[in-house]
Amino acid sequence: MSARHRDDIVMLMHALLDKADDLPEEARIRALSVLSEHDGVLRSEMAQLGDEEGVVRLDSGIQVAPDAALTGVGAVPLTQGRRQGSASTPPAAAPVRLLGRERLAEWLENLIVSILRAGVDSASASPTVRALLRPDPEEEPLPASLILARWAGRLRRALQAHDALMVLLLLEGGRLAAAALKESETNPLAELWLGKWVLQGRNEERYYGRALVELGRERVDGWNRGALERRHLVDPATAEVFCEWARHQETGLSVGPCPRLVTVALASAQRLPGPTWLHLHQYSVSPFIESVTFEALAAQAHRRVDTILDAYFEGQRRAPGISEPFVVFAPEPGSSSPLTPVGTDNRTLPLIGSSALWAEALEKLWSHEAPRLLAGRIVLRLGRMYLAPCSALFGASDKLTFSRLS
Repeated sequence: MSARHRDDIVMLMHALLDKADDLPEEARIRALSVLSEHDGVLRSEMAQLGDEEGVVRLDSGIQVAPDAALTGVGAVPLTQGRRQGSASTPPAAAPVRLLGRERLAEWLENLIVSILRAGVDSASASPTVRALLRPDPEEEPLPASLILARWAGRLRRALQAHDALMVLLLLEGGRLAAAALKESETNPLAELWLGKWVLQGRNEERYYGRALVELGRERVDGWNRGALERRHLVDPATAEVFCEWARHQETGLSVGPCPRLVTVALASAQRLPGPTWLHLHQYSVSPFIESVTFEALAAQAHRRVDTILDAYFEGQRRAPGISEPFVVFAPEPGSSSPLTPVGTDNRTLPLIGSSALWAEALEKLWSHEAPRLLAGRIVLRLGRMYLAPCSALFGASDKLTFSRLS
């Protein structure tokens, strides 16, 4: 609740109490339910008299003495200034601060309800939804979680595209997160959305002496367009995919161009319900990648489209709204169009991107030969599965060409 909402309720309660002092005990006002609107956001607030003189409880029922400092969700003292001549507005109380868990759970629930009330086709134009997806900096800030920022960015994009299936998938992820946030401090899903799991290094594995190849680097939406940067690295020996990501231009990411060979001296990885996060502590980087390394990647690549789709749906089952799998795909040489590559199971995996530039580059390269590899993120758009390519590999072992597409 903002200070403005709280002060409005306090002023109203203050005035009504002054008017009601002459009423018999059984007729006196004990509680108010107020429906207020601020910047297009409707809020239902409950104000209730406490057991002590001049104490009002807001929502949570936490009581604070009239001379105590406000440190949590709860009581607003009314005794200061009351009966000091008139029913004037009492002095503004200190800001009420919600804990991160409570703030995030409330925000998720309000956003979900607002979207469902407005409908998918109208939600992107709803003042309530737009206000919730751009939190007021004067309000208590939401947790600085990359998972939360990415979820909000994907939801905004899906609403703008009127993509009902994607919206419902993301809302289900938000619903599960809100429920987890209300359970306990040790719930892994809650800590993931709060950003604590990664920050505290839980569920961590150590890696030594591994060679990883970066095959993709992309900017994706967070609270703002293109606010997050992700780097996708693949182990040529096992095809395991790791992800470095942070806010764009934030320190903490490893150095070097894409593509690059990263020789890991010490790293930690966290197998979260979404992507496997990678933290490189000690490493060396080389922009030169031998053909044998690319051949190893080609040997490990997916060749059947159905296995890619199965992996996508399994990720959504485990972590709806969070999982965004990155895959390495080796299409069949006989694909009729560069934008609709085919797997060995004769199923197509159409490509999609944010601009026409990557498509033009890919068509130009494909006019000479089919790619050996396509590396990118699997996305669901309007009920159809696509590959958003980050890179492509062309040529034979003696002459390989790597092309970035994002």
